Amino acid sequence: IQGYSALIRKRSRKLADLKQIIGDAIWNIDFRLRSHKIEIIRAFEKEKKFDTSVKCSDSLIIGTIINIIDNSIWWLNYGKVQKRKIWIDITDEHPEHITILIADNGPGFTLPPEEMIKPFISSKEGGIGIGLHIAYEIMNSHGGDLLFPEADDFNIPKEFKSGAIVGLAFKIN
Repeated sequence: IQGYSALIRKRSRKLADLKQIIGDAIWNIDFRLRSHKIEIIRAFEKEKKFDTSVKCSDSLIIGTIINIIDNSIWWLNYGKVQKRKIWIDITDEHPEHITILIADNGPGFTLPPEEMIKPFISSKEGGIGIGLHIAYEIMNSHGGDLLFPEADDFNIPKEFKSGAIVGLAFKIN
């Protein structure tokens, strides 16, 4: 774990638009989303009254978003959800942060947040428990936070409030 943590911290950072990063992540996983009949609600594409650019390693953030979406795909299938949806937005509701919010309409998390970010802990059948740990390390390396907010912590549509909600919070420069 220490080896990849060092690699994550050494990645270069540049100013990037979170809208573009999310779009690239969705593009990369689009085939899986279509094959699992999952609708993506692209709330992040709406006009924002704040700058959605942050200094980051875009490839690490794209990989993190893909990992979170991949987890949603698994849980939406496992939970036998009929109309599978994932909602993605960018918000400035978290103080001094710009946050990517990803929520699904699945069964939600079964472990407390402090357990989910530990390596090799998973409630997913056959899961190795490394994805959210790496996401946590990536957000830490960016000076940000990996959030597992309660449904009312952010302005999230009602149909996603009982599902899994994850936030990638970047400090405003």
